[in-house]
Amino acid sequence: MITQIFETLLTTKPGTEEVIPWLAERYEVSEDLKEITFHLRPGVTFHDGTPMNADAVVFSLMRQHDAEHPFHDVGRWRFWGARGFAGRDGAPGVIDTIEAVGDMTVKVTLNRPDVT
Repeated sequence: MITQIFETLLTTKPGTEEVIPWLAERYEVSEDLKEITFHLRPGVTFHDGTPMNADAVVFSLMRQHDAEHPFHDVGRWRFWGARGFAGRDGAPGVIDTIEAVGDMTVKVTLNRPDVT
């Protein structure tokens, strides 16, 4: 059901496991595999007409990632936790930082390379 309600930055090509851009029109992975930069698709809006931009994407990802985020308790972020993105029990998670580096560009920095 969740995939019928929410859109994602990336998806898979139907019938394959090939990762393709979706809400991101393209993405780049650094040579050391620790930075992923998403270039967002222009002209995308939320159901209320609000434009999707880097700040909106960072907000959405951070509410899952940061237990201190004011909207963290609004959802149940099982996938995020199960993948170890935020870490637990004092151990660092896979994701170090999530930041807007332009109006339509988001950079996710990892603590270590991870393909999950």
